[in-house]
Amino acid sequence: MGAAARSRYAIVIYFFHKNERFLQCEIAPTHIPDTFAIVLTETDGTVRSHFVQGSSETQRRWVQLELDLKAAGWHGPHGRE
Repeated sequence: MGAAARSRYAIVIYFFHKNERFLQCEIAPTHIPDTFAIVLTETDGTVRSHFVQGSSETQRRWVQLELDLKAAGWHGPHGRE
């Protein structure tokens, strides 16, 4: 994916919190055409990455992840300024 195509998509970062812990969730385009990364960074620095093909599938996976996090007691998503 060239720079022009990547610029169509913004990197989106959300935060969830549970007790006194935070979870950063980043959704970003990758250098692979029509492929996105969903990256979860935990308070202790542990990083988990999921690569998803297609913007529709990325949206579906994000919604499911958000539901799973809320079911596990996480609160959010929250943006940061």
